[in-house]
Amino acid sequence: MVYDYVITMRRSDYRLVDMISTIMCLFTVLLLAYTYYLSHYTWSVLVIVLLVIAAWVYSTWQKKKKGITFYRTALLLSAVGWFYILGNIWMGVLYVIAGLFEKQVKFPEEVGFSAKEVVFNSFPKKRMKWIELNNVVLKDGLLTVDQKNNKVYQKEVDEMVSEKTESEFNEFCRQHLKGV
Repeated sequence: MVYDYVITMRRSDYRLVDMISTIMCLFTVLLLAYTYYLSHYTWSVLVIVLLVIAAWVYSTWQKKKKGITFYRTALLLSAVGWFYILGNIWMGVLYVIAGLFEKQVKFPEEVGFSAKEVVFNSFPKKRMKWIELNNVVLKDGLLTVDQKNNKVYQKEVDEMVSEKTESEFNEFCRQHLKGV
């Protein structure tokens, strides 16, 4: 679908998500290193340990370089270790889920506005018809969506919007709220 306006919200702080991913990787590396010691230095265990460490270090380096990173490669390699070396299917599934959903958690939050509806790119996508809304306003870098069920969504936008674009957007919303 094509949206007339797409507004990107300011990114959250992902320190908690990164810390949980780091702890999960560290836990796997320590457990696999211990398994490597107990198994009298089996090469397959060593390969998985080194791959997890390499992916983890690369992700940490990317975070320092770009500010945001994804640990999914390290988490998915950790899942391989849980499945094949440690034989724990449930922990492996947990690591696969964490690796797959990390990107969705860190995906920039956007709100799309079209003539038909307003769509939030959350998981799952949240769609609202204009008739469900009382008001939508973009003012001073803050988007406010007031719903008729007394719920209010308010968040800072990622980049400052010019006054002209802000007034055009607010007029667009006013027209669709009136049902034109």
